[in-house]
Amino acid sequence: MQRTLPALLGLSLLLASCGQPGVPTQPGQPGQPSAGAPDRTTDTTMAAPVTITPGQTYGGVIAGQPRDFDYYIFDAAAGDRLQIDVKAPAGSTLDPVVRVYLNDGWVLLEKDDDGAYNPSDNSLDAQVLFNADKTGRYAIEVTSFKLVNDPAATDDNAKNLYTVTLNRR
Repeated sequence: MQRTLPALLGLSLLLASCGQPGVPTQPGQPGQPSAGAPDRTTDTTMAAPVTITPGQTYGGVIAGQPRDFDYYIFDAAAGDRLQIDVKAPAGSTLDPVVRVYLNDGWVLLEKDDDGAYNPSDNSLDAQVLFNADKTGRYAIEVTSFKLVNDPAATDDNAKNLYTVTLNRR
């Protein structure tokens, strides 16, 4: 995957400047979607990510613009064993892709459909299991598979619903 220096610097500055972890607030407040419900009133962007902590689930939608990428940030201690699940509920048109970024803006992990939930059901859901090798801030990016490898592709569909969950394992 090719990243430009300005994009990496932007993500690094984002990760470095974000506040301490918070908790979900009321629906519709900028940057804080409702826990577990599709967020149709705000967008989690690189400039305004949502803080997620282990045990939380947020709902989102990849829509509202032709190329939508949603961002969540979390802090991890060295040795933390974490699991990120991105699921498209029944009726969703989304084939989700999840990426985990290091504090310096480089991609640590990327997952598409991996059959993590049931290898025989051809699931489109994505799951990332990883151990944090150092203490710091990390970012999660959720988007549509259609947007990952084609810079000209668009996927603005109100049915692109998903949930993202961060857990310790």
